[in-house]
Amino acid sequence: KAALVSTIQRALSICTDYARLNDEFNQIRPITRQNEYPRAFVDTTTGVGLNEWYQRQNEDLKVDAPVSGCEKKRMYMELPYVENPIKVFYKKIKHPAGKIRPDIDRDKSVYIKTSISVSNFFQTKDPVPKHLQSEIVYSAKCGNCNYNYVGKTERQKIMRT
Repeated sequence: KAALVSTIQRALSICTDYARLNDEFNQIRPITRQNEYPRAFVDTTTGVGLNEWYQRQNEDLKVDAPVSGCEKKRMYMELPYVENPIKVFYKKIKHPAGKIRPDIDRDKSVYIKTSISVSNFFQTKDPVPKHLQSEIVYSAKCGNCNYNYVGKTERQKIMRT
């Protein structure tokens, strides 16, 4: 494997255009066939080498490259939770969203929320008895002038009386 990888890397570093690179790969294929390398292995190794070479050539043009000094923005998308379909949708939308908006942090951009919660069906908190509640709005009538005083307690009702 190492011999094939180094031969492919040599071809990629020496050839100056695609026509010469194609000629070089056309010379490598018969040699690997004579040495009984599997064709799928040769094609896969060539593809991996080409991908790495292509990525190195286009590092400056990379769309996803973060701009120094710029923090990625967060844009949230709230989606209803439906177990498998939402996972598939999230995986499908994650990559194109990053290509369209590279300034968005796409790993933290989807917020999945269930449409129905437990509190819709059950009371999740114990009720507080009236005499232990605070922040109660009350009305008191003056015994002398029949004036109504409206107030709000800060303490529990049991402490006020």
